[in-house]
Amino acid sequence: MTSAAEGLVEKYGRPSSQPESLPQDGNFPPDSNWDVGFDNDTVIYRVSIDSNRRESAFIMYTQPDFGEKRNKESKAELQGDL
Repeated sequence: MTSAAEGLVEKYGRPSSQPESLPQDGNFPPDSNWDVGFDNDTVIYRVSIDSNRRESAFIMYTQPDFGEKRNKESKAELQGDL
């Protein structure tokens, strides 16, 4: 576990969502993404592995109702086009 992931566990507690299986040895397959959610999935820790097996990690913050608001706005924007 990276220090960023450890910091998230320390701040938010146990993950609210995570993949059913994570490689215990940290050997992630190439071209893959792994998301672990914290704080009711308002904080997402994403690990991305590219085809050359280079690892990047991102922390994304969102609101609990972001998806719902985005869907409403998308529908409203499309309304005039339909």
